[in-house]
Amino acid sequence: MTVVNDDSKVKKLLPRVPDKYNTPVFMLCKLGLVAWFASLAGQLKFGSVVISPAIWALVFGVIFCAVGFLDTNILNRANSYWISMFALMMIVFDGLKNLTPAMLKSIIGPMVILIVIGVIGMAVFSFIIAKIFKMSFYLAFANGLTALYGFPADAIISESTCEALSDDPDEVNYLMSKIFPSMIIGGFTTVTITSVFLAGIFATLL
Repeated sequence: MTVVNDDSKVKKLLPRVPDKYNTPVFMLCKLGLVAWFASLAGQLKFGSVVISPAIWALVFGVIFCAVGFLDTNILNRANSYWISMFALMMIVFDGLKNLTPAMLKSIIGPMVILIVIGVIGMAVFSFIIAKIFKMSFYLAFANGLTALYGFPADAIISESTCEALSDDPDEVNYLMSKIFPSMIIGGFTTVTITSVFLAGIFATLL
């Protein structure tokens, strides 16, 4: 089940494209154009700093959606959400193509220890953050756990969870509005931004 918000009454800067012209192909073309802008922006350098195209894609996605160039929940509207998630997951698994059983055996012990320590640390800091920002500990903890898997896994887990909790489209829509944006931003923050920043620091220590 896919829930698509009814935003027909929301006023935006650009006029809405009539439904008969706003086909899935047209919507995907607009999305591809924004993705191309993000890839171009990812080549810009601010001194020695280069911002990831993924970050630009997030920023441009918010901006172009706010002005009305992109439709809200555009991948679902274009019936392309799950095939896009599948393609993104294949990119993730592509990084494992050179992994051998011997390599996995050599890192499995330290990896388990790091995961256990990391999850405990996430729980502690999530509890503190939840108190500071007066938010649910469970949502704060779920946001912290995105450091383990990032995007697109956080999107898939969020939608699958919301759809498993209710069969009522309105309830699923409500849950998605509370969980999905937070998890997506959390995934970008923990993996795309923070991990790259920390990796840059540790690389100078090697």
